[in-house]
Amino acid sequence: MDIASAKQQIKNTVQIYFQKDALGRYRMPLVHQRPVFLLGAPGLGKTAIMQQIADEMGLGLVSYSMTHHTRQSALGLPVIVEKEYGGKTYQVSEYTMSEIIASIYDCMRTTGKTEGILFLDEINCVSETLSPSMLLFLQYKVFGGHQIPEGWVVVTAGNPPRFNKSVREFDAATRDRLKVIEVEPNYPAWKAYALDHGVSRCVISYLDIRPEDFYKVETTVDGLTVVTPRAWEDLSEILQYHEELGLAVSEELTTRENTAANILTTASNTLGADSAEVLAAQTALNDFSACLQAVQNGGKSQLLTSLPYYQGSTMHALYQADQALGTAIDQLYAKLQEQAADPMKMGAVQGQYGQFNSAATIIGTLQYNTAVYEYQKDVGGFPASVLGALSGVKEVEPFA
Repeated sequence: MDIASAKQQIKNTVQIYFQKDALGRYRMPLVHQRPVFLLGAPGLGKTAIMQQIADEMGLGLVSYSMTHHTRQSALGLPVIVEKEYGGKTYQVSEYTMSEIIASIYDCMRTTGKTEGILFLDEINCVSETLSPSMLLFLQYKVFGGHQIPEGWVVVTAGNPPRFNKSVREFDAATRDRLKVIEVEPNYPAWKAYALDHGVSRCVISYLDIRPEDFYKVETTVDGLTVVTPRAWEDLSEILQYHEELGLAVSEELTTRENTAANILTTASNTLGADSAEVLAAQTALNDFSACLQAVQNGGKSQLLTSLPYYQGSTMHALYQADQALGTAIDQLYAKLQEQAADPMKMGAVQGQYGQFNSAATIIGTLQYNTAVYEYQKDVGGFPASVLGALSGVKEVEPFA
């Protein structure tokens, strides 16, 4: 199922486990509560939805990655205590409270919330020394000698083996103690989330055109390539930061604008100023120029809401205006080819049209290219071809 459906499934499960009887006691004891196990590829948002669920339901949240835990940190440290059995005193080993269990009590004290979710990520990557204790925990919710407090639900997550070499396949006994929810990438579900959470319109526009690029895990001659929803969100943030900074615009943007204006002048003289193709291209150029001016001035030169195509981002508006301008100039050039009688004049137009198209890297050499370069340098994982296509670029050098 998609991540949105998985989120709802978890919320339903939590509500069931929190049901109380007439005396205010939890109807389902901890030992009967099957922990949820979210199984899915990396980057789908499994961790993110846990915070969303906790916020929406008013619950506490304690989150741990199990790959970082040894037997000692998860179960607690052994201590020697004296106990009396049958009239004799013996030294007996017990455990200090588990760091994980202690974190739940810390959360309850700091937030005042007595109900919550204990989220254990990468649970199928636990160390060999800790693995035997996990079966006991999944059944009885006990680490060492301490049980999690009532009112806390256990949710776990992990990746399938093909995505993580550290994964240990659960045996039948372990899997039988879990409520398994398999999560698959789904662009429409993620898009609904993205629109609600301010993801850059540039990213959404690109994925609307190329939804097949939403999630990719493949091995190429350059190595492993991973493109995930989490990475698209990271790119969105970088794009938005670059837009807010009002970074310099490439000269090729001005070239695109100027060559379009020159083609329009020739077309107006040849076809007539009232030609449908001339009027359409002039409108597209006016819109493009308005969007370009807003980006060049950090959106401060005019009201953003007055921009053509504006939906919350000047970069998105410029991207859309550029697409419209390209279409209008293509149609205008085709009309000129049909009707232009002067070879010399048409030769000049051909030169302008060539420059116009060669400047189609505009968005790529604008904030996009800078953002993509920074993203690749800092994070990695995106192929230049995919990110270049975000700018409408067919072929792109790593970044100017």
